Amino acid sequence: MSDSYGRPGHLRRHLLRLPFINLGGAAVATLALVGTEYPVSARFVGNTFLVSLVYSFSIGGLAGLLLPLIAERAKLCGSGKKIAVIGTSIVILTVIGCTLATVILVQVGL
Repeated sequence: MSDSYGRPGHLRRHLLRLPFINLGGAAVATLALVGTEYPVSARFVGNTFLVSLVYSFSIGGLAGLLLPLIAERAKLCGSGKKIAVIGTSIVILTVIGCTLATVILVQVGL
């Protein structure tokens, strides 16, 4: 693929680690949202976790796969331009991930 994933086998470890990172992000988001609700029902926790999971995998999956490649290409730029390219890429990937997650949730009916 690219040198951004380092030595051989690093991409495989990165892809195996990515779902666990996304799952952790969804769990933290669920705990944060559940902490604002009292009393808490099991249905609310389950629904919140599913929504958080969809958003986490949509945004985290795109960012986890594409940002290392973008960072590799940004090495060729100066430091100011590199920060602008990576920052803009993060915003664009987040918007695309949120849009994708929203479409998925609307289609599923959550």
